[in-house]
This record gives sequence, C-alpha cells and structure tokens, in this order.
Amino acid sequence: MVADNETAAGQSPPSLALSPATTLQRLYIAVGQALSVAANNAVNAQQQSNVTSQASTTQGITLLYSIDTATVAIATRKELDKAGANSAAERPPSDLS
Repeated sequence: MVADNETAAGQSPPSLALSPATTLQRLYIAVGQALSVAANNAVNAQQQSNVTSQASTTQGITLLYSIDTATVAIATRKELDKAGANSAAERPPSDLS
C-alpha cells in the first residue's frame, strides 16, 4: 500500500517550497534561449548587410573602371585627331566621337 506522502513509484511528491525555484529556473531558461535567438538573428542580419554592401561597392568600382576606360579612349582619339597623327587615309572608321 502507498503512503499518503509517496507516489506510486515510491518517490516523495515535490514540495511546495520547490515550486517558485522551478518556476524561476524555467523562466531563466526561456529568457536565455530567447536572447540567444535574438543575438543569432542580429549576427545574421549584420552578415547579410555586409554582403549587400560589398556587392554594391564592387558594382560601383566596376562602373568607375569602365567609365575611365571609355573616357581615356575618347580623349586619346581626340588628341590624336588634334595632333594630326593619323591622316584621314590611315585612320580606320570609328564610333568614338
């Protein structure tokens, strides 16, 4: 026969004094997990921001280099035309003007 203060497994039921401690323990665990998920989300957002920033910087630098090359080609053609380095007979037709 089971005594009034024992469960069927032979263990004593939890005391009422342990209930607040157990509740706080579960609260601390839940808060800790929520904070770790929030920190993980913040790191992920920062990494995505860095990838976007790097991609836009790469596109900007590529654009600057392509503008520089086209500008130099046009300026070189104009300078050669001014200096008369190429006669009309020797100069190939060009789209640059």
